[in-house]
Order: sequence, then C-alpha cells, then structure tokens
Amino acid sequence: MSRFLPLTIRFVSGGTIVVASIPDVKKALGGAWKNKDAPAYLRAVHLVNDAANGICRPAIATPRSRRRLRNKAC
Repeated sequence: MSRFLPLTIRFVSGGTIVVASIPDVKKALGGAWKNKDAPAYLRAVHLVNDAANGICRPAIATPRSRRRLRNKAC
C-alpha cells in the first residue's frame, strides 16, 4: 500500500483518475489540462520526473505535485 492517500483528479474533459503513486501522477499529467504551459503544471512534471529518476524522493514530489495539480491554473 502506498504511504500517500489517494487523490481523485478531475480533468477539463470531465474524466477523472485516482492518483496514489508516482506512476499514477505521470499518467494524470498526460491527461487533458487547461494549460500545460502553466508554471504549476510544468513544475509538477519536473518533480515527478525527478522522483521517477531517483533525483527527488517520492515523499517530497508526490505531495508537492498534488498541490500543483490542484492549482486552478493547470
């Protein structure tokens, strides 16, 4: 079981995804977002890629990515 509580993300297209791991976040970031050029979106992508590559711990990247994914600018 993941050490993070699942988070349901709703896309602008109306679909949803439950995010509970780094692979889930990567999948969610590939979904339909209002603005994939928004700084918060780009930072979330960067954090998740760093975590997947072992540069940043998932314990740091996942909560930060979730906050950025909740940002209305995304």
